[in-house]
Amino acid sequence: EMADDAGEVEEKAPKTDTFDRLAEIWKENETATQRKKSSEIFGLADGPGVCRDSLVVDFSFLTLCASRDLKFSQEQTKIFYELIMQLKGIIEEPKSTVEQAMQHLKSILIDPKSNDAKERKAPDVFTPTQKRNIIDYTKQHLFSHFSLLKAAFSEDFHQDKKTVHFRLNFEDAEENYNLDR
Repeated sequence: EMADDAGEVEEKAPKTDTFDRLAEIWKENETATQRKKSSEIFGLADGPGVCRDSLVVDFSFLTLCASRDLKFSQEQTKIFYELIMQLKGIIEEPKSTVEQAMQHLKSILIDPKSNDAKERKAPDVFTPTQKRNIIDYTKQHLFSHFSLLKAAFSEDFHQDKKTVHFRLNFEDAEENYNLDR
């Protein structure tokens, strides 16, 4: 059992060591292999199909892919990844709102005086264009899917299910559209 404990400690190495290993992910040719390698490096448990563990791995890997596509340095990737994981943490909170997540993003990227010294460096490592790209990424991938991500990641999430009924009328379809094409 002591060996198992030691193995667990190694998996939970500081993130700075983890980010030194990013090249191992990108040297793989297949996306599925890159995803698997990223889950190993970041110590994320993966699961079969569409389970919560698998979604966490996908979310993490998507964030790494975005940092690569945005051509971030290793330091920028680390800060970006940590920021996205902080936002994920906010999303996971039962009563969190998209406004709270947006305010957190703003406080890190635009108004660093409201944060501790560690987070204060984020604006210094990103150019204004990179900040705009980060904002666009979070709007597209987090804020526009806030309820979906909350459902996927939050333990306590429950949503009232609504059924919407609508009726399709095809009576005039043949007159208005040529359906033989």
